Amino acid sequence: MEQPVNAASGNARKAHAAARVALFIPSFAGGGAERVFLRLAGLLIREGLAVDILVCRDDGEYRNIIPEGVRVINLGGGKPSRSVTALVRYLKQEQPRAILSTLTHANLAALAAVALSRERVRCVVRDAASPLDDLIHDTPTDRFLKKLLVPRLYRRAHAVLAPSIGVAEGIRQTYRLPENRIRVIYNPVDAAEIRHKCREKPQQADLLDPALPTLVAVGRLCYQKGYDLLLEACGRLKAEGRRFRLLILGEGELRAPLEARRTELGLEDEVLMPGFMDNPHAYIARSAGYISASRWEGLSNVLIEALCCGVPVAVSDCRYGQREILEEGAQGLLFNTGDVTSLSVAMSALLDGRVDPPDEQSLGRFAPATICRQYRQLLVE
Repeated sequence: MEQPVNAASGNARKAHAAARVALFIPSFAGGGAERVFLRLAGLLIREGLAVDILVCRDDGEYRNIIPEGVRVINLGGGKPSRSVTALVRYLKQEQPRAILSTLTHANLAALAAVALSRERVRCVVRDAASPLDDLIHDTPTDRFLKKLLVPRLYRRAHAVLAPSIGVAEGIRQTYRLPENRIRVIYNPVDAAEIRHKCREKPQQADLLDPALPTLVAVGRLCYQKGYDLLLEACGRLKAEGRRFRLLILGEGELRAPLEARRTELGLEDEVLMPGFMDNPHAYIARSAGYISASRWEGLSNVLIEALCCGVPVAVSDCRYGQREILEEGAQGLLFNTGDVTSLSVAMSALLDGRVDPPDEQSLGRFAPATICRQYRQLLVE
């Protein structure tokens, strides 16, 4: 089992004798769940815990932002189902106080490994999105395995976490779990850190044209995020004679069909797709607003971060988290999910400056200190 160590610091050496916790993710791919766990790892390190991040593949867009003092352990195998044996070996050798996993396949592997190891380790699993949405888009095989295994194994967990009230209800309904097993803990977002990133110079400053009102969308290029809907709405805005720009910051499997549709609609000048950006906040802060057409979410990290940037936001009123984050629409504009007409009207409102910026006081719910305390209590206290 390969054990590369990421910049071990004095804090990490002091924490060696302290409670050790393991955070298990499939890889460092550029998704919201991975970002949450990296952020959480850094918070727990500062709390004096020893933190290991366990991965099945030691690669991904976030590999270069691992917090100092966190030990990275590559279990190998490529995916969670093939990493169970290595995970059992880790549990026996390191005997962590707790293991926390996220994403369903990793959760199942973690619970299986804990059972096989027979170690007294607290196992907490986290679903980033509601299974009501995930199961619809799963392959038949994945759907069968989840319905068969998840209810049985999740009952063995010390707790099942959800990032929003809506996701928690989806978990309860789908897997028939007792309510007292499900906990809601929001994602930690450091507003001060994001405001600092807002002041940094954008990587590609030429993407922003001062003469054009610009909207920014951020996230993986996948069906869930609704970029196909955004392109259709942009086509309508152009047909109305509007001058604008949309920046889509992200990478993913739908790049080719999205680029093809952009060409069909004649939007090469209006819609730019430069790919994944380490600091999307520098673009959001200089934009007319943040836009999201997601078909579903768990608790959108990027939406919370956009609020930290202080710009107006307009997002689909999808399941789950959007309405929860925006406090029923008090902090931004909600529009009908999957409705291109509603989306284009929302984009016009942003471009015209008719959406108020958010209230900074609303961000206290996501403060890192608050979220870290909740995780620490659950994992080691």
